[in-house]
Amino acid sequence: MRRLYIFLFLLAILSFGTFSCKKVDPAGADAECALSDSPGYTELMQAISRYDSSYAPESVVKTRGKVWRAVCKFFKVVAADIEGAVAGAREGDGLWEKVALGVAGAISSSADAAEREFAPGVESVNAAGVVNRRLAIKDAFYGSEVTGCEVGKLHNVVMKELYSNYCALGREQAGGGQNFDNVVSILLRRKPIEGFELIEHRKLENLKRKVGEIGDAYVGLDDGEAYERLRNSPIAGKEEMAVISNYAMRVAAIKDRAKRGVYAKGFSKIVKESGISDDAKANILIGTSMAINSLELWEE
Repeated sequence: MRRLYIFLFLLAILSFGTFSCKKVDPAGADAECALSDSPGYTELMQAISRYDSSYAPESVVKTRGKVWRAVCKFFKVVAADIEGAVAGAREGDGLWEKVALGVAGAISSSADAAEREFAPGVESVNAAGVVNRRLAIKDAFYGSEVTGCEVGKLHNVVMKELYSNYCALGREQAGGGQNFDNVVSILLRRKPIEGFELIEHRKLENLKRKVGEIGDAYVGLDDGEAYERLRNSPIAGKEEMAVISNYAMRVAAIKDRAKRGVYAKGFSKIVKESGISDDAKANILIGTSMAINSLELWEE
């Protein structure tokens, strides 16, 4: 039944054809983004700015210092999730592949960051146990009806599958945890995403290289530096990454879960109705779907 449930959600993505995005100043004020004159982006950012003005900031977020911990204690993990998802989306042809590869990319990119944040200095299987206990109490994820895309919710579903397996079997039997090859193995063997085996090997190899680079880039960063890394990531266009990174900070500042969902739903509608390209909408939506769901997964 669970496989059917996830498969139906994937079909919903394909038929829905929606994408989500958001622009927000981390401190709650309107932020200036250095965007190019790409078609539709000026109007999109203006629409997002108007939308954001209706949401009073629930906390003041700065990009340096301990105040970050009041926003999201593990933003580095969230940022790696987002960048990995966007990297996967860029490898895919068509929305289904973007979603499937986005899930694989996100899980693999944040592996080191997650284990180091939750259990620094602890042997990996024990770190997985810490993560698994958190996953066990986190079931209310945001699907495409809120975010316009299912990649973030599917990521969290697969994370629960992966860590349940990892903790039950131990590191060696589980195949090494959250590294890219093991993630792909689980996606092929357990089939939480129908048709994953149809993805070309070349695309998987390209993504494996990218997520390795992404994971390395986040090692040793504090949360403020992780935000800057995400915002300036070369993995996608600067407009897309500005929208995605600002969205991540905005939803992190909205602590009430119901309000967060309402914000996300309205935001995705703005992006769907914007004049940017369909490919840009897809990449933005995948990144923002990942952002809100990764926050849901890792927040205290």
